[in-house]
Amino acid sequence: MTGQPPPLNKLLREGLGLADLAASWARPAVKVAGAGQGQPVMVIPGMMSGDETVRYLRRSLAASGFAPHASGIMFHAVASAASVGRAERQLERNHQDSGQKVVLLGWSLGGLYARALAHRHPHLVSAVVTLGAPFSGDMRANNAWKLYEAINRGPIEAVPFDDPIAQKPPVPTVAVWSTNDGIIAPAAARGQPDESDRQVEVSARHLDLASNRACVRRVIEVLAEVLD
Repeated sequence: MTGQPPPLNKLLREGLGLADLAASWARPAVKVAGAGQGQPVMVIPGMMSGDETVRYLRRSLAASGFAPHASGIMFHAVASAASVGRAERQLERNHQDSGQKVVLLGWSLGGLYARALAHRHPHLVSAVVTLGAPFSGDMRANNAWKLYEAINRGPIEAVPFDDPIAQKPPVPTVAVWSTNDGIIAPAAARGQPDESDRQVEVSARHLDLASNRACVRRVIEVLAEVLD
């Protein structure tokens, strides 16, 4: 079932992740030797965050041999046509500058952007990896939808994606999910078997997905496997 958000005890534990997320800015980067060969990776942040929030993830990608790029989203409160457009233009620039297809790595709401962009521009995208992204099932199967609607002043179903988000994009697609996620229902982030090529379970809170060393290492290992 994807219709029920995670229980209150898991949501409360997410509060502990805020300090870890803040501390990640000064934490030594994860280095997975030989993982990357200069492939461009655009990292798209989650709701109530921005490119600076996922700096640790980008630093770790760089230390592991990838060429990470920001999304151009300074603060991600809600999905909007403007923010989707900025990410879309950034993808096009990254592809043009590198001369290569770009990996889209999206955390939470950023994962919805990644899947949408891959549907729109599969010729620019080499792979999609989502981290705790609620792409499958009920859009209220999370503990953030009420905040989203309050900020957006409209229903969560009005997100500006005409793209079939739940449908697997026409590129290699991996869904990273956690049973310890206190914000997104695990089944919503894992999806159905036909909605991605691979589902990878990690042990992390939602806020840890872009900052926990073990989780970041596993994400980089998955990227290396997908691009091999």
